[in-house]
Amino acid sequence: MSGLLARLRAGKRWQLALALLLAGVMGALLLPMLPMLRHFSPVIVAAAALVGYLSRGRWTDAAVMAALHWVAGWPEDPAGTQLMACVTLPVLAFTARPLFSAFLGATVYGLVVGGGYLKEQFGGSFLTWQDLRYFFREFNDNIAVAATQPTLLVYIAAVVATIAIGGVLMWKVDGRFALRQARPMPRWPVAVLALLITAWSAELLSDHGQLALRRGVWTWSERWRDRPVSTFVSTMRIQAEATAPRTDARWLHELAGRQKGEAAPAGRPADIVVFLQESQFNPMSIAGCPAALCAMKAFSATPRTTAHGPMRVHLHGGGTWLSEFALSTGVPHTLFGAGGDFAPFNVAPAVRRSFVRSLRAAGYRTVAVYPVLGNMMNARQAYAAYGFDRFYDSAELGMDGTFETSDQQVHDAALRVLREEQKHGRPVFLFALTIFNHAEHGVRMHRVPPPLLERAGASFADPAVARNVADFIWRSQLFEQAMERTAQQLLGGTRPAVLAWFGDHQPPFGNAPQLRQNMQHFGGADPGFPARFETWYHVAANVGAPRQASPRMMDIVFLPSLLAEAAGAPMDDWLVANRAVRERCAGLLAECKEAAVRDAYFSYLVHDLSSFRSP
Repeated sequence: MSGLLARLRAGKRWQLALALLLAGVMGALLLPMLPMLRHFSPVIVAAAALVGYLSRGRWTDAAVMAALHWVAGWPEDPAGTQLMACVTLPVLAFTARPLFSAFLGATVYGLVVGGGYLKEQFGGSFLTWQDLRYFFREFNDNIAVAATQPTLLVYIAAVVATIAIGGVLMWKVDGRFALRQARPMPRWPVAVLALLITAWSAELLSDHGQLALRRGVWTWSERWRDRPVSTFVSTMRIQAEATAPRTDARWLHELAGRQKGEAAPAGRPADIVVFLQESQFNPMSIAGCPAALCAMKAFSATPRTTAHGPMRVHLHGGGTWLSEFALSTGVPHTLFGAGGDFAPFNVAPAVRRSFVRSLRAAGYRTVAVYPVLGNMMNARQAYAAYGFDRFYDSAELGMDGTFETSDQQVHDAALRVLREEQKHGRPVFLFALTIFNHAEHGVRMHRVPPPLLERAGASFADPAVARNVADFIWRSQLFEQAMERTAQQLLGGTRPAVLAWFGDHQPPFGNAPQLRQNMQHFGGADPGFPARFETWYHVAANVGAPRQASPRMMDIVFLPSLLAEAAGAPMDDWLVANRAVRERCAGLLAECKEAAVRDAYFSYLVHDLSSFRSP
């Protein structure tokens, strides 16, 4: 009441009367219609304008707040407007500074929408709430990934500087202008009104998030572009839950009963050494890339080759930990819905049966070699849940732990670890990750041999594409050299050994995104999934095993039984099922022509073997 009298004495009768009249009319007309206006963004725009005016008594504040909330609906209406209200109005309620509140709201909104587009460009997937949650959970170990993206670092630095400088300026400007105005309305009624509108907006935004969750908009980035805000909000509530219905899997039971524990070849099973090759695919999959530039020996069969060919993975541009999960558990992360994107955190603790656990039960010593710090993406805990006896990270291996760690350094460390672990007197399963081929490509071109860059420039008219291709091939050549040396040492000895490698995903090529559209399936055949979800695998052995001369497509989830067969490891019920479905589905899973076989496989692992149970 004192604020009202002060405005009347200040000669602002008509302004205040008009504002109160508009508020009364809006309330009288709209409050009874709220059930029908749950997704009507103009209501929130008008409400934000009213709060902005009442906080300082300035029409400019009302205009700024209205314009801000209106523009926020452009990328996605009405969820964008609702998100802006959820950020802006609470700040306004506690600071009574409309310009500062508007700046902060625009900043948060821009980070959600703009950050999503940047992550898609440089990481191959859209931004989610869980990304932020898990990134900051292990911030010290995860921040190393930023150093590999110099272009992205420039964007981040610019954003941080803008937020810091802009926030200080808006706070001071807002305060200075406020001194020249008439006394505003009492703060507590305005604060209550702002918080009520915030609560309403949050409820509406939550509805949009739940709708997005049901629609499954996280599956493809193209769909995310249409709903950036509601998709981000929907990930706040995602839960990792196996989506495999119980189906008839009796044939797997019977098969496992007949083949479980089948006799291995005479003698101890061979050691199994597997390298996860960062971002590796066959360069010949790049449309228009001539063999003189892109053909490499690493993608051809050798006299020791057991199996090789294109590999079906379930991610693109990033998310190495999901390929680790697929190899270890024999299922894609997509089996767990949207929550599966963060499997090392929310699925790994529930793993009770896996490829690694099957090998350990068969007498193997299971060890992992990790090129960076062990807490990155919860790796140390996840690997323990998968069944690894020992986990070596960069600190234990004496490596610098950066993404500049060369493939040769990782190979040397892996062989040292293998020699030590062999002293236990058991066959060894060693899983090692490389990191040097990690994005960003086409930036540090001083490292790339000029002749290679010249050949790429002659093959691709776009300079950005030529740089990215040349950089990728150069790093792939270093991988090829390291793998050749390891194969000579490991397979040239008398101890039985299997040596394998596979690509976890294709790189995002953030500096030349058109390359994603230039990808084609190796050999021209269309197996039923986009070419960007295709990498490569190779398995070689120095023990008796059937040889595969021609490339054969295979899903990453079936690599476990292929490795176990090559090594002569005993097959338990888990491995028997993996092998049987691989054979029935011709190496593919999601695209298996016998959908009932695929469904039975999921049901058998999830329900019959209880491979994933709560800790």
